Amino acid sequence: MNFFENYFCNNKKRPMNKWGHYFEIYDKHFNKFKDKKISLLEIGVGHGGSLQMWKEYFGENISIVGLDICPDCKNYEESQIKVEIGSQYDSVVLDSLISKYKNFDIIIDDGSHISEHVIFSFNHLFKHLNEDGIYLVEDVHTSYVESFGGGLRKNGSFVEFVKDKFDEINMFYTDYHNAHYNYMTKYIHSINVYDSVVVFDKKFKKTKPHSMSSPGNSLPHEKNPSGNLNLDY
Repeated sequence: MNFFENYFCNNKKRPMNKWGHYFEIYDKHFNKFKDKKISLLEIGVGHGGSLQMWKEYFGENISIVGLDICPDCKNYEESQIKVEIGSQYDSVVLDSLISKYKNFDIIIDDGSHISEHVIFSFNHLFKHLNEDGIYLVEDVHTSYVESFGGGLRKNGSFVEFVKDKFDEINMFYTDYHNAHYNYMTKYIHSINVYDSVVVFDKKFKKTKPHSMSSPGNSLPHEKNPSGNLNLDY
């Protein structure tokens, strides 16, 4: 049982709602930040329970900001935790967050779960995620629910948006001599897709990808003995 499972099962503080398989995902992706001086933004405060869980897990050096449309959530502020009131679908609100708190190391979207809102927030905030940061979106199963703007392979759903990001991070190989690489191509290091959760790792690609060959005892006439496609630039 990892920290998150143990905390959830023995929680006597403010309540929260989580799917059980999320805890392993948290532990896998958040462990590298433990006890470090970082900042975290959680979209969707609910009853404030997860804000307290992050505080307990990451330690005394973390600064936590919660964003919610419900004014009562302001009551969940405490040491290391600030709560801002506003919509994740409002550029003025998001710009105000960045102006006030600068960049974040971790952004968690557990907000409205409406695909249009989730995409809007990601497009606005990913650029303000620090290098080596994590952008985690929860409850992605709502991308298949009509009332959340979803549906199987429906254009405009968050899942279809994520699929497009696969193309963007591999844009180097699309007419690679003349490709116009966008911000996502340069900064999305990996996309981790789980049941109901998507995790984006941010890391700047300093150079174009290139293949490498290890010296070996290949025959003189074997220029490419592996048979692999050579994409050297």
